[in-house]
Amino acid sequence: MWELAKGNTYPIKDQLKRLGCKFGARDGIRAWYFDPNGDDVEEIRDALSKLPAPPDYSTWLPLLGNTYPIKDQLKKRFSARWSSEDRCWTVSPLRHKEAELFVQEYSIT
Repeated sequence: MWELAKGNTYPIKDQLKRLGCKFGARDGIRAWYFDPNGDDVEEIRDALSKLPAPPDYSTWLPLLGNTYPIKDQLKKRFSARWSSEDRCWTVSPLRHKEAELFVQEYSIT
C-alpha cells in the first residue's frame, strides 16, 4: 500500500526522490507516492508538513466574457485557474477587479 504525497511538492521533488518516493499515476492521480512503512517515512512526512497550504479556490471569483483568446495571458498575469464545474476562468478575489478590467479591455478591441 502506497501513500500519496499531497500538496505542491515541486519545491521538494528532489528530496522526495532521494528518500525513495516514486512519481506516477495511481487511481488516476499523478503525484509522488511513498511506502508508509518505509525507513524514511518520518523524514518524508516532515518535508511534506513544511509545504505551504494550497490556496482556497472556493473563494475565487469567475471571469466572464470572451476569455478563450486571452486564456494564456490570464494564467500568466493573474494566476487564473479553469473551473470545469463553473466552465469559466477564476481568479483570486485580490486580483479579480484587475483581471475583470483586462477582460473588458480585450473585449473592446
